[in-house]
Amino acid sequence: MYPSKYSVFSSVSFSLFIFLLFSTEAAPIYSSHCCTGSIRYQPNSTFQTNLNLILSYLSSNSTEGKHFYTTRVVSDATNKVQGLFLCRGDTLTTACYDCITAASKAIKHLCPVEKEAIIWYDLCMLRYSNQSLNNIVPGVDLSDSKSIALTELEKFNELLSGLLNALATKAANSMNDKKFATGEVNFTRTMKLYGLVECTPVLSFFDCNMCLRSAIASVPNCCDGKQGARVLLPGCNIRYELYPFYNSTNVPVHTSRPLGSSSYTTAMGMGNSNAVNGVYLCRGDVSTATCTECMVTAVANITTLCPNKTESIIWYDECMLRYTNTYFNPLSIDPRLNLWENESISTSDLDKFNETLLSFLGSLGSDAANSETAMKYSTKEWDFTEEIRVFGLAECAPGVTSEQCEGCLVNASKTLVTCCEGKEGARALLAWCNIRYDLFQFYNTSGTSISPPFLSPPPPSVGDEGAALESLQFNLATIEVATKKFSNENKIGKGGFGEVYKGILSNGREIAVKKLSQSSGQGAIEFKNEVLLIAKLQHRNLVTLLGFCLDEQEKMLIYEYVPNESLDYFLFGSHESRLLNWLERYNIIKGIAQGIHYLHDHSRLKIIHRDLKASNVLLDSNMNPKISDFGMARIIALDEDRGSTCRIVGTYGYMSPEYAMHGQFSEKSDVFSFGVILLEIISAKRNARSIFSDDLDDLLSYAWKQWRDETPLKILDQDIKECCNDSEVIKCIQIGLLCVQDRPDDRPTMAKIVSYFSSTHSEVELPFPGEPINSMHNQILQKIVVDDSSSGSKQLNELSMPR
Repeated sequence: MYPSKYSVFSSVSFSLFIFLLFSTEAAPIYSSHCCTGSIRYQPNSTFQTNLNLILSYLSSNSTEGKHFYTTRVVSDATNKVQGLFLCRGDTLTTACYDCITAASKAIKHLCPVEKEAIIWYDLCMLRYSNQSLNNIVPGVDLSDSKSIALTELEKFNELLSGLLNALATKAANSMNDKKFATGEVNFTRTMKLYGLVECTPVLSFFDCNMCLRSAIASVPNCCDGKQGARVLLPGCNIRYELYPFYNSTNVPVHTSRPLGSSSYTTAMGMGNSNAVNGVYLCRGDVSTATCTECMVTAVANITTLCPNKTESIIWYDECMLRYTNTYFNPLSIDPRLNLWENESISTSDLDKFNETLLSFLGSLGSDAANSETAMKYSTKEWDFTEEIRVFGLAECAPGVTSEQCEGCLVNASKTLVTCCEGKEGARALLAWCNIRYDLFQFYNTSGTSISPPFLSPPPPSVGDEGAALESLQFNLATIEVATKKFSNENKIGKGGFGEVYKGILSNGREIAVKKLSQSSGQGAIEFKNEVLLIAKLQHRNLVTLLGFCLDEQEKMLIYEYVPNESLDYFLFGSHESRLLNWLERYNIIKGIAQGIHYLHDHSRLKIIHRDLKASNVLLDSNMNPKISDFGMARIIALDEDRGSTCRIVGTYGYMSPEYAMHGQFSEKSDVFSFGVILLEIISAKRNARSIFSDDLDDLLSYAWKQWRDETPLKILDQDIKECCNDSEVIKCIQIGLLCVQDRPDDRPTMAKIVSYFSSTHSEVELPFPGEPINSMHNQILQKIVVDDSSSGSKQLNELSMPR
């Protein structure tokens, strides 16, 4: 019922192993696995010894009633292994032990030499790695083969979204040792919809909430209208069915933060355009009655002060209230506000005061971040002189981790030193933390709030990028060692944005380093800000941006290293290159579509790629596609996310007519490029000819003629024509032709394209495509001739030809 969609295996011996491993009576039910590491270990090595120890520890600890356990073995930096297991929240101890024991054995056979792997069963998940276990990828989507009737689909999707989002809020807010929730709703008179969500207990509220919302957002892409589905991620998982699949008698009693507590976070409608995420925080020293009174006032005032806004925040002495239509980011320093006293410290004491204040605030913030209580709250006193005592308070929302709390408070402290130098009192109010000092005791232990004197807001100031940005920056010496000082033997590519080098860090991790060309139009601060934004985009079909390196005027981007070649190598390379079978091609097409859909509709930024082509699609060790160079238009400061430009960056053959001829770009420009790639994958032929050729019969025209003549399979790569699904091929050709239509408005959105792939022919009828434009070739040629005769023009100066 739940075949893995992550990998395809054809080995007879491997299939026999799977059969023997998972066909025993009452054995734990296998779901999927992933061998994610690009680094391999040698048999009988120290790493293998450490791995065997980890798996033994995990198995033995599953007998002690633990549903979650994590540990590590470190003999040296290159052979460290971290591991964890998670048994589903409703699982009995014996079933947990059986599941983890089976997983420990299976993962060694399924991933025999990989340094990083994960395996999922119905009742448990087991994972190990030589790196951090904090990433949210890889993931697996599994769905039922049966679909909901079209007449019931809208109602079903509405119920499903409401159920999963309510369960996500419940699990993330749980005060138990299990971040786990189940629930059910009535679908029809005789049928119920059952749901389950779960996070690993080590995740903070924010991280659990983010993981679950990401999983929920992927359901429409993978499993729209299916009667049952699950999304499996390393940090969390979700599942829904039309039958009860969990043990309701062993579901833990849910304890969430009550409305009378000092903080609460909730969300409604996440994953759609009407999403609302809300949080409140009451100061740690106020009583429940004062907290309630403050919140009632805040709720009444926030919509009056900020009418018709999708994001607002309001601060009072005793509480803070915030709502937004995006995800909360605890590392963000915005929105924020600094307030200060009118009076200043005497000039004779100023140097001493400033010197000691930052240390005092740092100690105060550290105490709050590392508080052993549920509230991340601390107060402190400091005798500045015999006559002057300084009082301080620091606080974070309980949903953040200790590291996130301390990072937030460090940023807040720095803004106080910058904005409020020498003031007798000041405070920094951020969305997830606040810090304050004054020369009187403004906090209390009696539950009665003390009103401070009037404070005046200073002019706006520019904040520090903070800990998140610092963690992304690599120093030049590290990169030079990793790339052997950018030696030719480490050079693996060159594109319009710069040269790419392979590198290996001291911990053994492989990276790809892109040295940006000198034409980058941004300063260092703008460059860092854009990198920070792009690095937050994480999807299984995007190449992960790990960080950056700045050296005077030279800028470098550090990416994960993807071991296989780019897609164009497998499609258009020599006969010695590996032939992609149809199933691999079909999965690559769907993966590219999901990656672009994420960039257009589900990322925090709306990203238009503007240079989608086969060479910008990399394939990992499991032949899964990963889109590269997304966000480059932002990083090198080309233009806004949509509009028109005089600097066209792209590759002839993949560019839409409106972009190539007029510089106009939008999401539909990427849709056109995707259609070209799709037809190239099917045919193994480039949509390219010499730009000065008179031959107008390119791939798009050829595919259209075969479609018109009702012989679409003629464009199929002849090497795979005997081993493919004809209906899937024809559907892909039709989608490709819909994408390359002349008018942008006639092309489908990426959301619609993803829905086409998740639906059968009987469920949805695709529109009939129009004929691709025939005149673009000559118009581009004319434009180049005109531009070459004009010395002041920069039009098409980034235009390149496919290799």
